[in-house]
Amino acid sequence: MSILLDTPTTADYDLSAPVIVLSHTMAAAGDVRVVVRVGTIAKPCVELAGVWNLYFYVSVGGAGYNIEPYPQELLASSWITKLFVSKVCDVPAGAIVGVMLKSPNAGDTDVTVTAEIWHVSGSLPAVVPNAAGGLLTFGTGAGQINPDGTGQVPSSNAALATNYTADRAGKLDNIYSDTTHIDSDIIVLTADVAKVYSDTTIIYSDTTIIGSDVVIAVSDTTQIASDLVIEASDVAQLYSDTTIIASDLVQIYSDTATIISDITEFKGTGWTTETLKVIKDAVDTVGNSQQTIENSESQVYNTDTADGSTVVNEES
Repeated sequence: MSILLDTPTTADYDLSAPVIVLSHTMAAAGDVRVVVRVGTIAKPCVELAGVWNLYFYVSVGGAGYNIEPYPQELLASSWITKLFVSKVCDVPAGAIVGVMLKSPNAGDTDVTVTAEIWHVSGSLPAVVPNAAGGLLTFGTGAGQINPDGTGQVPSSNAALATNYTADRAGKLDNIYSDTTHIDSDIIVLTADVAKVYSDTTIIYSDTTIIGSDVVIAVSDTTQIASDLVIEASDVAQLYSDTTIIASDLVQIYSDTATIISDITEFKGTGWTTETLKVIKDAVDTVGNSQQTIENSESQVYNTDTADGSTVVNEES
């Protein structure tokens, strides 16, 4: 089992020359290993492969010792981030563990580095109980576990069990209360869902009625269009008949002119005054009929359509 002995140190470094990236004083003896993560997305390494140098050393009683080989030469890829792991070393209590790092690339002048030191002996470190990295004990002192929660430490396992049972019962009460609230919320939610379903049913019914009304409106519009076509046909026939009447009127007018000419020609042939008067009255009657028919030609023909509007045809 590995235990992290200290908070990881993170900083930006110029790695073109050896630079210290970790320094840790051992509280107790143990086997340790250093892990160094180099580069981030924001501040990466240069994308070049090469051999990196990891300097692992220990200072004991003022004397420094290099962990051989010194440095460790680690071949790395060209990727922008890297992770280096040192050798494992047995370090005495009070010793200072230090690590330096150097990049083979001159461009690595501003790179983020995180260094960690791990206890890897496979057992808990020999640290004073309740101290950093040490075993925890029951009590009311700094760093101790107080299971009673009232400032009093249980005097026996039985007392601890009693406190635990009471605490568990309290938590169960809270769970039950929360469950009751959830159940109530579910009931409200069910009612809301039912209301939404009812409203949806009403909307569906109204939509069906609207659809039916639209179908009827389309049918009525089709009928109106059909009626308009028939009315247009009737108007066309009326126009054709009016044209024929106009042609007949022209013929009547021509015949009347011929009659007038004949009457004028025979005025002096010895007809009696009474005869001429009769002929004149007949001519006047024909003339009046001609005028009446000409007035009819200029009449406005109004044809009512199925929708109540008026189609006006004027022959001038």
